[in-house]
Amino acid sequence: MNKLQIARVAHEVNRAYCASLGDTTQPSWDDAAAWQRDSAIAGVEMHLADPDATPEQSHEAWLEQKVADGWTFGTVKDAEKKEHPCFLPYDELPAEQKAKDYLFRGVVHALSSMPQDVGPQPSNGDAAQVHGTEVQYIGRRETHTDGLYGTGSWTKGQTKVVPPALAAKMAKHGDVFKAGSTSATPAAAAAAALVAENPNRSESEEEIQRMDELKAQIGTMNKAGLRDFAKTHYQQQIDGRLSTEDTRAKVVALVNQYGPQ
Repeated sequence: MNKLQIARVAHEVNRAYCASLGDTTQPSWDDAAAWQRDSAIAGVEMHLADPDATPEQSHEAWLEQKVADGWTFGTVKDAEKKEHPCFLPYDELPAEQKAKDYLFRGVVHALSSMPQDVGPQPSNGDAAQVHGTEVQYIGRRETHTDGLYGTGSWTKGQTKVVPPALAAKMAKHGDVFKAGSTSATPAAAAAAALVAENPNRSESEEEIQRMDELKAQIGTMNKAGLRDFAKTHYQQQIDGRLSTEDTRAKVVALVNQYGPQ
């Protein structure tokens, strides 16, 4: 888990503890003010950086930050006045507050030491369930950069192994890619996994944003600009007798089919 997730859980544990004592005023993580979240995250960072730090040291670090931010003691927590009832030396804190500090520390260390969940690993008997499908680039160009599915650069006739689901999507562009055989060999599975983990695949927000920006740009072009764009970027000659909107539709179709070029 990352530090934001750990801070969220630690906050909710402390909120539940407060509720058990009759204090139901503590906000949920989603409703917490920015300063509350920042305080929890800072506490997580401190315990991760120094696993031997005690709850007392955690409180001292919190107190120092509050002093720097202009907070003072107040019998009731008030963010506008910057007053807090825990603005005290650790020894003067009530037992309930010390318990919260211990709970917070315990949650941080418990969650940070959890093994990463990598999912069930296939046994030998399940090996056939891990597949990779060959895809060949058959487009017009000698080289092609796949910006739509994130499979990288291709040369004419090149074959790569990708996950079957991705191969099915790519095969829809029959004049660019051709799907081949599916293999369950370890090498094929490993190759497919590398493509599947590519951070630039079409599902990424970055790729969607690029497509949206390009289409917005196309939406401002005149007919001559649209025809020139299609010829320059996609080597396509659009009939000059078409209307501007029909020409624009042709260009958008090229972008949808081949991705940004």
